Amino acid sequence: MENLQNLCGDYAPIALFVYKRPDHTQQTIEHLLLNPEFSASRMFVFCDGAKNEAGVAQVEATRAVVRQFELPNVVLYEQSQNIGLANSIINGVTQLCAQFGRVIVLEDDLLVAHGFLNYMNRALEKYKDVANVMQVSGHVFPFKKQPHKDGAFFLPITTTHGWATWQRAWKHFDKSCTGYEQLKKDRVLRRRFNLNNCYPYSKMMEKCLSGQLDVWGIKWWWSVYKHSGLCLYPQFSLVNNLGFDTLSTYNKSTDTFFNDPTWSTDRSVTSLPDQIEINQANYITLQRYIRKNYGSPLSRAKRQFTKVMYELNSRIKQRATH
Repeated sequence: MENLQNLCGDYAPIALFVYKRPDHTQQTIEHLLLNPEFSASRMFVFCDGAKNEAGVAQVEATRAVVRQFELPNVVLYEQSQNIGLANSIINGVTQLCAQFGRVIVLEDDLLVAHGFLNYMNRALEKYKDVANVMQVSGHVFPFKKQPHKDGAFFLPITTTHGWATWQRAWKHFDKSCTGYEQLKKDRVLRRRFNLNNCYPYSKMMEKCLSGQLDVWGIKWWWSVYKHSGLCLYPQFSLVNNLGFDTLSTYNKSTDTFFNDPTWSTDRSVTSLPDQIEINQANYITLQRYIRKNYGSPLSRAKRQFTKVMYELNSRIKQRATH
């Protein structure tokens, strides 16, 4: 670890979480390598263990992909047992925040643009002492933004598709979701937590706490929400998601919410806002977009139908190849 510390400069460490998708992992690392800052950054790859014997080969193939790059600034942590994606991310982010004070977080299905690491490191430095800025996001939802002189803006909502944070913010991460019962009693608080009832985050939280969902993102959103935290977003997404396929842990359908059809690797953010305030115009537009496309019962039914059809077609294709 000491040699790695000397090798790298002052850039934030990168945490990459992988499991059993070797092709996705390869593409994720290849895109990171296109960022000029990568060679001067530390990267820690956390690979979860297989759930059963059937998954061992894919897990080993994924670890082999990481090794084949032979990168001197990369450390591979190989979990002997399966601890699940949520625990893997929580443990890894906690470890690196405690050691380095900040971290950039990616999963094995994300492609980043050439300007991703530059944007992340500049934002982590600029807002390192701003208590209510709790996250930097490399991904932004594909709603129509208002023109703005800065290349980024603040919203009171988190995202999990390529992001960064500081130890000062992550220390507030509450795995037990302390105080969540307030949302059941207070309709106003619950409405705000649900983005003015645009999306059923409170129901997702209930499923998570009851053990029906093994996720961490909703707990992070609750932690940020409790502390009135803000998240910095770029005007256009610097991250594209490959993961909506049959190997995905949770999402198994195509979804433009995370896949921007106009996404390009040549993107970069030129400036960051000095004023720490919510971009109300973009926040209102985002809420309308979510309510229309994801929050209503009809939109959720359409998404479920698309998911079922995608899985069906995937199974038909798999059978045809055997």
